Amino acid sequence: MKLEKTDIDAFVAACSRQEPQALALLDEFVRYMAIGINNLLNTFNPDIIVINSSFTTYFPEVLERIQEHLRNRMRPYCRLVPSGLQDTSILLGAACVCIRNFLGVSHLNLPVKSGETGV
Repeated sequence: MKLEKTDIDAFVAACSRQEPQALALLDEFVRYMAIGINNLLNTFNPDIIVINSSFTTYFPEVLERIQEHLRNRMRPYCRLVPSGLQDTSILLGAACVCIRNFLGVSHLNLPVKSGETGV
């Protein structure tokens, strides 16, 4: 059975039932994330990459699976971590862009849930 649309709760339930289509979609997510992260590693050589995805919230093992699929010599030197902000990051980023462009503020410290600051 092929679904045209679903939500995250139905997808998580399908994965927990080990449905092949859901597991294949999760594998595809891992594969494409690894491709994108390999491109970031080759271009920027970052020390850390923060992943802001519902998949990392519902499937914490996804980050390890992505790390295993990286095909880059710099892989051991770059950490993949989940974002604690989730949907809040979009709002904070939009606010930061507006404040910087409209008010001319070059650095803005905003408190976040985890106790860290900075945007």
